[in-house]
Amino acid sequence: MEHNTSLAATPSYPDELFIKAKFFFNIIKYFRGAYDNGQFVHNELGEYVSNVSATSITKINNFYRCCVTAIDLIERGYHVQGFAMVSDALWLIEQLLEERDPKLIDTICDVSVLLLTRGWHRMYDVLVTRICAMVEIRAAQKKEEQQPWAQMFACLKRLPTSQALELMQRGWKCGYDQLEGIFPGHPWDGLNIPCSSNHSLRMGKYVSQLHQDILSTPTVSPRRNTKYPKDSNEMHRQFTRAKVFYSLGNHQGALEALEPIVSRCTKARKQGDEKWMALEIDALEVSARCHYAISGLVPTSGGTSTTETLLKTAITRSTISWGVKSATTIALKHTLWSWFLDQGRQTEADLLRNAIDAVVVKTEPGT
Repeated sequence: MEHNTSLAATPSYPDELFIKAKFFFNIIKYFRGAYDNGQFVHNELGEYVSNVSATSITKINNFYRCCVTAIDLIERGYHVQGFAMVSDALWLIEQLLEERDPKLIDTICDVSVLLLTRGWHRMYDVLVTRICAMVEIRAAQKKEEQQPWAQMFACLKRLPTSQALELMQRGWKCGYDQLEGIFPGHPWDGLNIPCSSNHSLRMGKYVSQLHQDILSTPTVSPRRNTKYPKDSNEMHRQFTRAKVFYSLGNHQGALEALEPIVSRCTKARKQGDEKWMALEIDALEVSARCHYAISGLVPTSGGTSTTETLLKTAITRSTISWGVKSATTIALKHTLWSWFLDQGRQTEADLLRNAIDAVVVKTEPGT
């Protein structure tokens, strides 16, 4: 699928250098091939997605949420719940590897860097081994072992773990350089930028330039004297801008960027247009995180904090849209649970934990 005959042959190097060079070479070749074959397409929401599956972007987001939630649970000592989320993540990754969404590479890199920066080298090895085995088996079944997609993972399996963090960051840059040609002026449209300050780790020394590029690009056409995004592309670019503000600690700037997004999504939903529901949920979550960073869960005069109100609204929207078993719903509830713990609200935290566990580890509440 990712043929590109215009590329030169892979350079020749000694063994370890050869594997590294081949890894970077096949990342470049895969992204070029994916673009040449029309694998990047706009959906009705303005998102760049894979033309293989209309749901792959949702699965990628859920895979990332499962991994981040699992990492936090295991670090807190909730191993049963954490590994249950790992199991869900592996189930999702098996489907995503079949669909070969280009954004999956970005997200695998992200999760790998999160594990490596925490010193979880054994967990990284297990994840990479499992993913590479899935790709290898499918490539063999389809006789696609020499395709760039299969070659990327074949090389990844052989890269030394001790150098994996640096190589992941360099590999990310190789992919991003290709996106600059695919999406001129807005290469970050091809990235999966999550609501986390940790996402910058995958970019290493390149993060400052990326953030500068995003923040210096107008999200709303200067010809329109308004702060409100007009179309789907403007909506998503403004949301990207808000997430960058959040990751840089500029929570007030993020809230100012998020306000028109939430307003536009809410208006559409009330008019019966629910296509923006996922973006509304994400924007509510980031808004809640900003308020939590600014003032925690300090109650307003009405008795409930703005932070809690926003996050509970996101949880309600997610439950209505995707159900209690959705990775998004579980991750949002997990965030609220962690905030209750941090604020010393143990009783509320315990009740919420039991409710989450009833879904995650298939137990009855209170057992």
